[in-house]
This record gives sequence, structure tokens and C-alpha cells, in this order.
Amino acid sequence: MKVRCSNCDLGIEIVDDRSLAEEMTCPACGSTFSLGGYEETEDYRQEEIRTLGHFELIEELGVGAFGSVWMAHDKELDRQVAVKIPRKEQLAPEEAEQFLREARAAAQLQHPSIVSVHEVG
Repeated sequence: MKVRCSNCDLGIEIVDDRSLAEEMTCPACGSTFSLGGYEETEDYRQEEIRTLGHFELIEELGVGAFGSVWMAHDKELDRQVAVKIPRKEQLAPEEAEQFLREARAAAQLQHPSIVSVHEVG
């Protein structure tokens, strides 16, 4: 089932029907909204595109404790990339530092099975 964020209109897939009675935090904008009474959106498009800077977000690949990872298209360099988006728009200073440390560490690694870091911000 898919619903839309009441703040940014992002299409979000709901895997567990039990979560319909709970509140949800949008992985893109961080706003919280209640799912009570939501029905599946009729106009949800599988290939819906959202924009974040010069990236077109194509498909959510996964969600973790810190945020979500999206398959995206880098419009400036015309290539497919993965974009990690923190759950909150405003990170606490220690969360922002953790995010930067992780990006810096990952940027030092080179392996065919590890995604390269090209940009952070």
C-alpha cells in the first residue's frame, strides 16, 4: 500500500498494515503525520520523480535508523547514483558530524562492492 506525505507529497510504501494505526515520519522531509484513516492513493506513480538539488530521486532503495537511501539521477553529470537522506531536515550537531565522519570514511574506500562517495552536504 502506498500513501503520500502530508507535507512534501512524497509517495511512501507501507509494507505492514499494522503501521496504519501509527504515526509515520517522512524519510524525505522529516515531518510526522498520522496514518489513521489513510487509504491507498489512486494516483501514485511507481516511477514518480522527486528533486533534491541536482538529483532526481527515482526509487527508495532502503530505510535505516539514520535515514533513507534512494536511487537517483545526477542531472549535472548524467549518471545514476545513490543518495542518502537523513530522516530530519535539521540534524543536531553531533548527528551532522556523525554523517560527515561516515561519508569521509566511505570516501577513502575503493572496492567494486562499495558505493563511492562523490558529494556530501
